[in-house]
Amino acid sequence: MDQVKIGKFIAEMRKEQNLTQKQLADKLDISDRTISKWECGKGMPDVGLMIPLCEEIKINVNELLSGERLSENHYPKRAEENMMRLIEENGNKKKRELVYVLTYGLAIVMVITLLVVSLWTQGFSILYYIDPPSFLFISSMLILFLGAAGLIRDFFYAFVLAFKDKPLNKNDAYERAENAVDLAIKVSVLDGALLFLFYLIFVLRDLGNPGSIGPNVAVATLSLLYGILFAAILLPIRARIRYKMGELKFTHKMDSLIPETEEKDEEKNEADVLQDNREATE
Repeated sequence: MDQVKIGKFIAEMRKEQNLTQKQLADKLDISDRTISKWECGKGMPDVGLMIPLCEEIKINVNELLSGERLSENHYPKRAEENMMRLIEENGNKKKRELVYVLTYGLAIVMVITLLVVSLWTQGFSILYYIDPPSFLFISSMLILFLGAAGLIRDFFYAFVLAFKDKPLNKNDAYERAENAVDLAIKVSVLDGALLFLFYLIFVLRDLGNPGSIGPNVAVATLSLLYGILFAAILLPIRARIRYKMGELKFTHKMDSLIPETEEKDEEKNEADVLQDNREATE
């Protein structure tokens, strides 16, 4: 989709209705920054906002996606072009998601392999990488933040949605799951960093005691490692959620185009029938 062209078209149609960005935003229950972002070509309206937006600026979805007014003669052709473009964009997105998942999976395998080889060759014990207090702190803070945001159920449900074969026809469920996982990723990294700084204070305080520096540095590093590890586990879950959301939005866009095309075809057929009847009468 040509977002710049669509953005200019939205601005033009908004001005035709004598609406400011703020007035249009209030009607759609969004911020005027979002309207400005669309009109600058830096984003597209969400599927759930397309029909309300079109109703406010007196256009249809097909014209919105085309970025211009369409005559009846050009309407079916542009509807077909828009559908083909959506299919192509959806296919490209699937390819990008596949590359992301494969790259991420390969990176995880490499890290685990290097860790195992390091432990095997140097004789380290796996106990060196276990610090229950740090693990419990990060886990507790994660649950606390999710609970405060009212997203605990959505966080656990995200794992179900991520690996569910058939996408649910509920965009809000995916959005809440994505918000929960996003929050969990940020909190995990933040908690790990805070613990790292906390233990670093002990390291600086005990510089006069060389024997305590090593253990304190190890615990501080483990805290940061746990935070990053939590985030790393959640990243593919978020990617899967976004992939499912993309599939759902694609389906909604296609559904919004097809009824309009069928309605135009019916109008054209009715007009042809009337013309034929008129000619027959004459």
